[in-house]
Amino acid sequence: MSKIIGLTHRSILILKGTDSLSLLQGLITNDVKKLLPSTGIAALFLNTKGRIVDDVIISRDNEDVLVECTASNRGDLKKLLEKYRLRKAVEILESKENVLFSTEEMPGSILDPRYPSLGRRVYSEDTGQESLADYHERRIKYGLAEGCAELATLLPFQANGDLLNMISFDKGCYIGQELTARTAHTGVIRRRILPFECEKPVKAKAVVMQDDKRVGEVVACGNAHGLALMSLSAFGQPLNVDGIPIKTYKPSWMPESALKPKESYNIHRKKAMCTSKRTEIPEKLLVIEWICHASKSIERRSVILIEHFRSSPMSTKHLRRLLEEKEHEGSSEKSEERSPSPRAEPVNRFAAFVDEDDAAEQSDGSDDEGHDKQSIPPQSNKQNAKNSLASDVRNDKKTKRKKKKKRNKHDSEGLDDDQLLEQLASENQAAASSTVENDEPLGVEQVLKPDPRLYDAAAELKRAIGKAFKDSAPSVSNRSHRSFHGAGKIVKQKYGWPPVRNIGLSMEFDREEGDIKWFKFVHNSHYEGLERLCWVSEDSFDHELIQEIIADNPYHLNSLLLLANVFRMQEDITASCDFIERGIFFCEQSMASTFQPSSFYHRIDYLDYENRAFYLLLHRHMLNCVHKRCFETALNYAKLILTMDPQRDPLAILLLIDTIAIKAKQYKWLKDFYRCCKEWKNLDMLPNFCYSMALAQFLDSKTDEDFIVADEMLTHAICAFPGVISFLLDKMQVEADSTVEMHRHMGTIGANKENDGLKLVFKMYVNGAAELWKAPETLSWLETVTRDCAQNKECQEEMDKWKEKRQRVFVGAPPNVRRLAVLLGLESSSSSVTDPVPPANGRARYTRQPVNVQRPDNFFSGFLHSILPDFDSEEHLLDVIQRMGNQLQRVVFPSAAPTNNNNNNEQQPPPQGDQPQP
Repeated sequence: MSKIIGLTHRSILILKGTDSLSLLQGLITNDVKKLLPSTGIAALFLNTKGRIVDDVIISRDNEDVLVECTASNRGDLKKLLEKYRLRKAVEILESKENVLFSTEEMPGSILDPRYPSLGRRVYSEDTGQESLADYHERRIKYGLAEGCAELATLLPFQANGDLLNMISFDKGCYIGQELTARTAHTGVIRRRILPFECEKPVKAKAVVMQDDKRVGEVVACGNAHGLALMSLSAFGQPLNVDGIPIKTYKPSWMPESALKPKESYNIHRKKAMCTSKRTEIPEKLLVIEWICHASKSIERRSVILIEHFRSSPMSTKHLRRLLEEKEHEGSSEKSEERSPSPRAEPVNRFAAFVDEDDAAEQSDGSDDEGHDKQSIPPQSNKQNAKNSLASDVRNDKKTKRKKKKKRNKHDSEGLDDDQLLEQLASENQAAASSTVENDEPLGVEQVLKPDPRLYDAAAELKRAIGKAFKDSAPSVSNRSHRSFHGAGKIVKQKYGWPPVRNIGLSMEFDREEGDIKWFKFVHNSHYEGLERLCWVSEDSFDHELIQEIIADNPYHLNSLLLLANVFRMQEDITASCDFIERGIFFCEQSMASTFQPSSFYHRIDYLDYENRAFYLLLHRHMLNCVHKRCFETALNYAKLILTMDPQRDPLAILLLIDTIAIKAKQYKWLKDFYRCCKEWKNLDMLPNFCYSMALAQFLDSKTDEDFIVADEMLTHAICAFPGVISFLLDKMQVEADSTVEMHRHMGTIGANKENDGLKLVFKMYVNGAAELWKAPETLSWLETVTRDCAQNKECQEEMDKWKEKRQRVFVGAPPNVRRLAVLLGLESSSSSVTDPVPPANGRARYTRQPVNVQRPDNFFSGFLHSILPDFDSEEHLLDVIQRMGNQLQRVVFPSAAPTNNNNNNEQQPPPQGDQPQP
């Protein structure tokens, strides 16, 4: 006699309509095309992070689609389906039928699509006679986890979805597919739900221990069997749960290969290290490019690469071409080095007043015209003889280089593959050994000095893209302003900007402290009035008032900041950047003649309110350059902002400059900056610098010793700030190793116990540096070092010491850190645009008065205020009642309504506000 068990923990949703299957196709992990009338399919609903929401069994009932799900989650699943239904012809209903389980065939039953030997599913209004515990015992014995209580927040591979016919890798897109596909092809599966035997029941959520090491967690348990999410490395090992020994075993549906962690990033890592382009290039050619250009050690990989090259069918052609290109590049470099220096010309004493671009154009024009003009007085015969002799020497050298090039070409043609490889390896090794740093250590002044040539983001794009770069200006208007060259060093004036006129902003010398000279911007009475109007518009969110201010005063700084923020929220990035650049340009035009922005000894104090707009404009322009991927320009602006007040660092540039430098590939500059400012700014106590220095060392490594140093630096960073690991993996949507996830310092629980200010620093670093750590080679290195730290006892002791140090040093959040969080959008502030987190000891010639909103007198007054269309929070209740009575009288008794001569209805002029006080 068959057992019929009522599965009360499961329920059914009915989808009616022609678009039912298409709706499910974009939401579940399996392919609905596999669904047949007499069978069912098992699938998973995932969230956007690739985590399980619910497991379902889908079947057909004539034209309807039945979705079996967890009973407690049916309402949420119905809302999810309705959310993505949109205009599809689908009706979603909750079924009154029950889910039954039987071990024998019954009319209308379907085999369990996960594992047919488990039994059959029946949907009927009947109820089962047997106990639900028998079903759970049978299911757990077969190693099948089920329901939200056991599967929620797990990855599909951890729930064995790939082995239980719940995932299709050939279908189209669905929610959560990105992480699932990446894990399937390039990821590492280290944990799965495995069944185990136990002498007596254990509690769910209990920890599975291997000696003193946590290796898993119990998911569910019956009388003699249970399920646990555990590390695959612990399979077959002696384990215990709360002192109760357990023994894992392999279910019959699980292959042997599933119990071994997959090796990740095999060919993918090799291709990523060889080239960053995703084009179809022969793999052998990629290896050759790697030998020639990669920064990693050639000695570490020479044997592997030579063997790989020998096995490739394409060899000599690419090698010879590469050698010829290298010889051509070497000859061109030598010719440039040997070229004689140009003759010194008379110094132009007015060159200091000429803009750089204009000077460059004039010099180009003079060179072109120099060949045609004959009015230059001839030099002496002795000088002409020297010039002709030098030209003959240069011609002889060119002839020798051509002969040498041809001889090398013929020599390379006679070499075989092995000799070509050895020649390439020796040349690159010699080149690497010859690059010895002979420069003297730079000081803080030289390291932080901005480069005036790197202020133009468009120029950086032109250097990156080359000849394909074109100006974004329309070609029709190029004729009218072809010769337009705007003024400005920090930001060039653009065609179409309003003419600059004085609106009351200037700069004056403030004070002198030793070699340091402080300057500050000054507002006159007219600019002060504009500033107060700007405050009103910011407090009332009145964008029209801002536009009115800009229409009459197109260079008011805070209004430009507000308007740029409005356009940025509307995703009009071009207009937003234009307003920011316009404000920086006007600040530069208003600077004192004695102020030098690039000088380390000329500074601007953020404590003065009048100076803050310039700081905020530069900071937003720096972020815009990062958004445009112009990292060299962004780094240059970061130096400028830090140079204006390096002691207090009011915008916390130290929390961003390291990441920008790595993205700009300025590894040597970052090392010099860390060496100069480590003791001065305590950079070794900042989590971002600890991780960034290790990453820069790894990316700039060329020998085995360099890689060892990078491993040591990353180990120190993890021991000092282990909470960064949890934030970083969560940002990259990468599942942590079980050893790391359950670690008391590196796990999520340990990271959440950190100080709020330190967690804010973690979040800011992770948001900016996640894309650097997400590279396959870097992620693999992070994974290896992190696992070693989690298993090393010395690292555990070091983490304990650093935990005490962090609790003693990191107390609260400094104002500049909170100010940076507001600027990055991680926190909010009442005046987050024009003055985020004002300094407590700030100075201002005039202050901003807080807006006092008068509260209603009582509940009745508040109700009247809310129903009136002309609601005024400052109007008193008696005035409201009197005004309403007059309006009602005019409507009901128009003839008896009071005239305009009545004193009660005389329109009084609006009160005049107080004049701004200095």
